[in-house]
Amino acid sequence: MVFFTIGIASYDYAKYIKKGLDAVKNQTYKNYEILISDDASTDDSQAVIQQYMRDNPALKIRLIVNEKNEGLVSNKNKLIRECRGDYLLLCDADDWMDSRCLEKMAEIIEKEHPDRVMSEVAHVNENGKIIQTEHLVAGQTMWGWNLHHGCAVRTSLLREHQIQICGEHDDIYYTMEVSKYCTKVSYIREVLYYWLVHTDSESRHRKTDRLAVSGCIWLLNYINESIFWLKNAGGGV
Repeated sequence: MVFFTIGIASYDYAKYIKKGLDAVKNQTYKNYEILISDDASTDDSQAVIQQYMRDNPALKIRLIVNEKNEGLVSNKNKLIRECRGDYLLLCDADDWMDSRCLEKMAEIIEKEHPDRVMSEVAHVNENGKIIQTEHLVAGQTMWGWNLHHGCAVRTSLLREHQIQICGEHDDIYYTMEVSKYCTKVSYIREVLYYWLVHTDSESRHRKTDRLAVSGCIWLLNYINESIFWLKNAGGGV
């Protein structure tokens, strides 16, 4: 049986994280661990998580607590390094999965043995309304425009190529690094992941215009270098 790691990077999400943990707890597929890295939260996040662990002793939950705030990139890289599953799903602390997410992914992994599994993703506001859905289109490429949400990546691929997130646009960097080395991607054309959209989500935080422009230039150069690398490696785009 496929063993999953659900990796959750947490920082000041005491209000939301229990819902995400409940969604994992309610999975129809049970062979998984939950790995949480809390980045020195200033709210009650750690207390909420620790109480959840006491209330649910049967769940395999590991909590890493950073002594000081290291930032989102470092926190997610810690999840990549410390995961024990055959496949890793990186989740935001304020998002949640469909109850059949792991079951659907396990089924396709057993059949196709991919490096990466992708599902469709719904963007949901705080009132529970679906704002938009990221569909997997016909002829979907392995690059995966829906970034890392709703995706599981083979851990041995991450280890073999020492894949890490290398910049603040963490979703894109992670996807690009994974895509460089993927030879097989499987697709599940239904919504299995719900991405909460709200103003205080760290993953949607925006810096000043000056820093944003600088970051976009750096990011475009990174994408161009990655595409050049892939073409020369014979993988196509």
